[in-house]
Amino acid sequence: MRFMFDKLKDMYQMKKQAEEIQQKLANEQVTGTSRDGHWRVTLNGNQELISLEAPEGSSTKIEIERGIIEAHAQARKGIEDIVRKNITGLF
Repeated sequence: MRFMFDKLKDMYQMKKQAEEIQQKLANEQVTGTSRDGHWRVTLNGNQELISLEAPEGSSTKIEIERGIIEAHAQARKGIEDIVRKNITGLF
């Protein structure tokens, strides 16, 4: 019976730590930039879009799509690195 209570206590502690990390991540922000440096995407730690900066006079749909995709991918990678560092202590 004690084993079950110990496991429940461990699960509670892990849940509490996960909630703390989630709150911390919500305050983190990472900005990714497209390869040409014209597009910027900022994500928070929950991978929500915070801002999108575009150059004046963007010409083609393809350039717009490419710029956003590149900047988003870079920002997402930065967030994934932050998440990885924060959850290392959980396991």
